[in-house]
Amino acid sequence: MIRSDLTVIEAFSGEAGLAVLRSAAALPQLILLDLKTTGMSGFDTLRKIRADIHLKDLVVVVLTSSSMPSDIEKAYKAGANTVLFKTVGLQLRRDLNQVLGEWIA
Repeated sequence: MIRSDLTVIEAFSGEAGLAVLRSAAALPQLILLDLKTTGMSGFDTLRKIRADIHLKDLVVVVLTSSSMPSDIEKAYKAGANTVLFKTVGLQLRRDLNQVLGEWIA
């Protein structure tokens, strides 16, 4: 079961996500970032997060459907804390629960 005590804020593009982060009264404990987003790529969004002095220490979990080792390596080089593969159903739920338990107190 995914934790019910969390607040989730969605942004549907990298630019929108950065705007939400930069205007937030309180920063999130964790960001789930899809590599394939509308507009700015997830890689570019992640690089901008890591380059921003106020955002650089946020935990960023990258979600991807790519199985290409070069994409995974690129995500880590851009600053991902971890990478989760988009899977169907229960496996993704288990993976998310594990990540939440690992990164959120």
